[in-house]
Amino acid sequence: MSRHEQLQSPLWTECAASRLLLMQLALVGVFLGTLTPPADAAPVCAAPVPGAAIEKVRGFSTVGGGWLVDARNGAFYVNDRGSMMSRLDGPALGPIDRVIEINPDLSLLVKNRDGSGTGGVYLLDAKDQNIQEVSGSEPLQVFLHGRLASGGFLLGADRGLYRIEVGSHQLRGLSKPVTGAVSVLQALDDGSWLVGAYYGLFRVDSRGDRVDAVQGGDTGAVTAIRRLSDGAWLVGPIAASFGSMPAAAP
Repeated sequence: MSRHEQLQSPLWTECAASRLLLMQLALVGVFLGTLTPPADAAPVCAAPVPGAAIEKVRGFSTVGGGWLVDARNGAFYVNDRGSMMSRLDGPALGPIDRVIEINPDLSLLVKNRDGSGTGGVYLLDAKDQNIQEVSGSEPLQVFLHGRLASGGFLLGADRGLYRIEVGSHQLRGLSKPVTGAVSVLQALDDGSWLVGAYYGLFRVDSRGDRVDAVQGGDTGAVTAIRRLSDGAWLVGPIAASFGSMPAAAP
């Protein structure tokens, strides 16, 4: 196959050397002249990814044990070795804002609400090669997520707290009490969660079944939570007030 034909092919893998390394060498060569590769350098080669025909790749997202490829003619899955590509049944979602891995075969894909008001939560099944919108999905701006003791997930979004059920993967809003936009999810030692949100400080039990407002003074909007040396928590509206905040649990 000619070099011209290779360039026209939409999806190729490179072996023995990364594209980033090649770009770095090319840039160095501009300033220093032609570079002679080291004697022990591995040869570079390119090979087309076998499988379904693909047109105009627009982006990649890492999912489970491979990659989700967004293309003009649909959504495709490439395995972790780049040795096989399969077309997925279901919608082509375009850029994915958040990937939540359930296991090597199943991943939740969050497409945040865009300017047209579209978006949602989808389930990618790499084994059965399909993408489907989860039950209860709605357009959200998802900022944070954490794994619950039940095996499901807690989502912090612009419209409040949501739970993704284990097994069914249904999306359910935790509508009471009203939290407003969620800024912080902080895991506690007992598996429950502290939630900093527009309407204050809240606590979610370890299974995501119950949300309670934390009693005390009016905190206002909580955007920062910091653990103190005695085990208590410092909360406030401005992260910069406390210096560097510890990262929320994944």
